[in-house]
Amino acid sequence: MTNTRRRYPSSSFRCRRQKRVLAVLAPPCVPSWSLRRRQANQSRVVFGEHIELPTRRREEVVRVRCVAYINITATPQCFANLETKLELIKNEQEIKAALNTALESDYRHIDTAYIYHNEKFIGDVLKEWFASGKLKREDVFITTKLPMQGVHPDRVEFFMKKSLENLQLDYVDLYLIHFPIGFKCDESTGGMKLDDKRQMIPEPKTDHLGIWKKMEEQVDAGRTKTIGLSNYNISQIEAVLKGARIKPANLQVELHLHLQQRQLVDFCHKNGITVVAYSPLASPGYNKLLKLIGRPEKQLPDILGDPVVAKISKKHSKTPAQIVLRFLIQQGIAPIPKSVTEKRIKENIAVFDFALDSSDMKELSALDAGEKARVSDFRIMKDIETHPDFPMKA
Repeated sequence: MTNTRRRYPSSSFRCRRQKRVLAVLAPPCVPSWSLRRRQANQSRVVFGEHIELPTRRREEVVRVRCVAYINITATPQCFANLETKLELIKNEQEIKAALNTALESDYRHIDTAYIYHNEKFIGDVLKEWFASGKLKREDVFITTKLPMQGVHPDRVEFFMKKSLENLQLDYVDLYLIHFPIGFKCDESTGGMKLDDKRQMIPEPKTDHLGIWKKMEEQVDAGRTKTIGLSNYNISQIEAVLKGARIKPANLQVELHLHLQQRQLVDFCHKNGITVVAYSPLASPGYNKLLKLIGRPEKQLPDILGDPVVAKISKKHSKTPAQIVLRFLIQQGIAPIPKSVTEKRIKENIAVFDFALDSSDMKELSALDAGEKARVSDFRIMKDIETHPDFPMKA
C-alpha cells in the first residue's frame, strides 16, 4: 500500500494505516481506549486533533486521539476490608469481557496499574489475542504504574517486574509513578503495610530523584520504553526534570471541565510532557467508593448536567459527554472517560466528526471552578494532606 498524506488542523503526517488503541485504566480496575497512529522521528507534541504519547524513544510517538474508559468496579486492596471470591470472579469476568469487546472494536492502548489488581486478567486476554495471531505485541501500547508502596528507590525494580509478570509481557510502553508519596510495603504480600489501626503507613519525605533514577534504569533494562508521572504538581515535576537523564514523557492527572489546571497543563506542554486526563467527566460514581469504605459522601461536580454543556450539546447534536471530551482534546489533552456500557464506549470515541468553535471553547473555559471541583483528592488516606509531598492544594 502506498503512503497517503492526510491533513488535520494541527499537523500533517504520513501513515500507512490507522489503528485504534485501547487503554485500560481504573479506579480501580478499568479498560479505556484511544485511537493511535505511529510515526518515527517525530519529537514535538501535536496539540488539537492528535495528541502524542511516546514509545521506545522520545522521537517515536503514538498519536492518541481519544480514550474511552470502562469501570469494572473492583476495589483496591488498600481500601478494601473484604474481597469475596464471588466478587473477584465477577471482576475478572467483567474485565476480560470488556477488554475483548474493546480489542474487537480495534482499540489498542491499554493503561492499567499494579494497584488496580487487574493486570493478570489483562495479561490473560492479551496472551490469547497474541496466540491467535489477531494481534502482535507491537500493535498495542501498554501503560502501567508503580504503586504507592513501591515509591521508594529500593522497590521500583521489584514492582516493575511484578507488573510484567502479571501482564505476561517482556516490556510495557509507558511506566508511571502513580503518586508522589510512598507507603510502607509488606514484603510478604507486596501490599501496603498497615499499622495496628489498619491504616497505611506513609514513608517520610520522598526521594524524587533517587526514585526517578531507578525508573530510568527500567528503560535501560528494556522493561519499559518510556517513563512518566501521575498526580505530581509543578514543583515536583521540576525537581525530577532538574536531575533527569531521561525526561518524563507523560503526566496523568485529574482534569475536567470544572478542574482545568491550566497552569499545570501549560507547564507540561512547554516542557514536552504529554498530558492524560483521568476523571474527565468528574467521576459521577465516586461517592459509591466513599460509601464502600465508610467515608462521608462529597458534593461532586455535575458536569453532564451543566446548562452550558447542554446548550452546546444541542447545538452540535452530541451528548454532553462528547462535548466535554472534545473540549479537552482540542487543548491537546487525552481524556480517559469511564463507562461500563457498549453504547457509551462507542459514544466516547465518536468525537472526531465535529469541532467546537471559539465561542464554545470560551464558554466552556469559563466553567473552571479550580480546586474545589477536585474529586480524587486522596484525602481518603488518613492524614495524607500533612505529608510534605502531598501534591494537592488545600
